[in-house]
Amino acid sequence: MPHGHDEPRIGAVFDGRYQVASRRTGDDGVLVCDAVRLTDVRPVVLVVGAAGAVAEPAGAEQFAQDGARLARLRHPGLVAVVEASVAQGARPYLVLEPVEGRGLEVVVAEEAPFVPRRVAAIGGEVLRAVEGLHGHGVALGGVLAEDVTVTALEDGREVVRVAPHGVVRRPQGREATLDVAAIGALMFELLTGVAPRAGVQGPVAPTLAGATVIGPLVDFVGGCMQAGAAGGYESAAAAVAALAGVDPEATETAPGARAPAGELLLAESTAAPAPSEPPPRPTSTAIASPERRTLPLPTLAAAPEEVAPAAVPSAASTAPPDPAGEAEQRLLARWGWLLVGALATLAALWTAL
Repeated sequence: MPHGHDEPRIGAVFDGRYQVASRRTGDDGVLVCDAVRLTDVRPVVLVVGAAGAVAEPAGAEQFAQDGARLARLRHPGLVAVVEASVAQGARPYLVLEPVEGRGLEVVVAEEAPFVPRRVAAIGGEVLRAVEGLHGHGVALGGVLAEDVTVTALEDGREVVRVAPHGVVRRPQGREATLDVAAIGALMFELLTGVAPRAGVQGPVAPTLAGATVIGPLVDFVGGCMQAGAAGGYESAAAAVAALAGVDPEATETAPGARAPAGELLLAESTAAPAPSEPPPRPTSTAIASPERRTLPLPTLAAAPEEVAPAAVPSAASTAPPDPAGEAEQRLLARWGWLLVGALATLAALWTAL
């Protein structure tokens, strides 16, 4: 019987039952490992918390209760939990079903900012999954991008699933409103490509290319970020209900923006598409370039009422000058004038005779 370790190591057996094939550490310090369960050679994913995280009786009891609920829960937006257990060193861990797809943190790094309709779609799926958790008495105490997996389907749709990493990240003292606030911060990053600054109190206005982004979706994101406070949503269920009435296409930039922010976001992340009709004639002397610099343009003068057609130059007038030919022409002209003068003198003498 192989010996277990209190920390998963590649090639070793963890907790006496799981052969670890790979491991990575998330931004939150949680270890995520691809492994094989030795009893039935079943591929699984281990989510392992810090050593001593459930050393206290209250923490151990809370984790045991949440683990039992998660093992029974089946939700289309949640990664299925096979087992919840505690390894040596009071280290809690979850055993999850493997899920194909990319972590949302990878998608954000490669593709954000997203168009508003995609922000609403992904954020809504995460909220509905968390609403299912809360309905069964489990809160995560926050949702991070690395907790979310996005699977692209052949028809262009995306399947979003949430893994309950928060149960091992914070074994006790979790509040449901923290989940909603974290999802709001996540949607903020999807919309702008930048995470909101930590420690900011009150609603935060997202910006894109220096312009403030406004609209119903932005108001919704602010309500999520203020969850549990004045002006914020009281629960994930309340946020899901509110999102149903949000039109993400109404998102725009202020002040005076005419184009939906979705088009601006798409232009920021990919090459701008060719316009379907010619742009209007400029009326100002400056225009902002995509690099956010201001470039001066010449003022356009008023066109005259009638403009005569320009003469088309002949081939002779456009040919380069020939110095030898010009000298020959001058010589012929000189001899011509001498001949005219001689003829005039002869005519005068004839008349006199």
